[in-house]
Amino acid sequence: MVATGSHGSSTKFGPFPNMVYGYELVDGNGNVRKFNESDDKEIIDACRVHLGLCGIIYKTILKVTPDVKQKYTHATNIPVQKLLDDNNRRVLVMDNWAVYIVFMIDFKSATEEEMEQMLGDPLRRIPESYDIFKAEMEIWIWSEVDQNTPLSEEYNDTLTLADGSTYGAVSAIKPYSETRNGESIWSRDQCIQMRTAVSFAAPESDDFIESGKTLREHLTILEGIFKNIGFYPKLNASSALRWMKHFDDCLLCPSTVADDSSMNKLVTYSEMVTLYDKCEEPIISEVNSMKQRLLETQFGVDVMKNNPRVLPHWGKYFEHIPGMSDQIRRQFGDDLLTFINMRNKYKLDNKNLFVNTHLKDIFRDALSETCPGYNRFTINI
Repeated sequence: MVATGSHGSSTKFGPFPNMVYGYELVDGNGNVRKFNESDDKEIIDACRVHLGLCGIIYKTILKVTPDVKQKYTHATNIPVQKLLDDNNRRVLVMDNWAVYIVFMIDFKSATEEEMEQMLGDPLRRIPESYDIFKAEMEIWIWSEVDQNTPLSEEYNDTLTLADGSTYGAVSAIKPYSETRNGESIWSRDQCIQMRTAVSFAAPESDDFIESGKTLREHLTILEGIFKNIGFYPKLNASSALRWMKHFDDCLLCPSTVADDSSMNKLVTYSEMVTLYDKCEEPIISEVNSMKQRLLETQFGVDVMKNNPRVLPHWGKYFEHIPGMSDQIRRQFGDDLLTFINMRNKYKLDNKNLFVNTHLKDIFRDALSETCPGYNRFTINI
């Protein structure tokens, strides 16, 4: 999780790598090295997201916080149009510790005729009449509570949006460590497991207009996939939007796309997740694998085309999606060179032993500029 800046959905603490205090590692010369935030902040900040390029890290020292009680709420049947309201989203996110919005791709809003047409199509394409903006979404919310509040099992609750509309919900008072994103998704069917995810970070504006654009474009892209590509029978999918705070001490965190002029320094992560039935198809067939790659490719290409400011998530993108490497180089810009310079300054891998073929491509300009005699097509030993 640390190496790729994965996880973290809080507007308070930011991505997981922000919790790194120190690393113990073996560098490219076989030397044991130890770094910590108090004594070596510049290299820790550079290597919070390290992609395996800062050595063989055998120990990560984390900062910890008390495991606080939180109110954990799951609400369903929220109309998409309600969540496209900028003020509804703004109040929802800013008044809570974390918010996770999920669109389950189950076509419940489709008419019987539309479902018949889709199921009768070999590619399971939804007909043109289908309108994704008439669908509903689910929300998971983490909110602060008085720490004297007793723990509780699930109880019936309501969610009230800023416009006064209310929706049925289920809440529980739990230690934060006992909650997880989309918890009830995984408990609905023990056969359903995550296959892959493609995710992008995008800057949020203080008025939340940007996330409105992100959500609308995201759903439009999905609708296009439903209508033009379809789904093969054993594939399920979901789509999610979450918010995260960016801190400037994480050089290669995808959250670095946060708007510098923003007071909140928030980003949204939007993603498409493919799920599979491990009971029926524990090993994906070659045909179905190709269909899945097609879905991922169309989603990734369309997201980058619609918003040139997005940044792919290090742990949730694939080389087979055209333009991914270019987008990463374009968005990180000089930060890639800063990372390699810092890595060289501390002599973590002067021989480039830890650079695989794909990362050679990502960092090709920085490596060529800083490593004399560097050849991106070979490993220098």
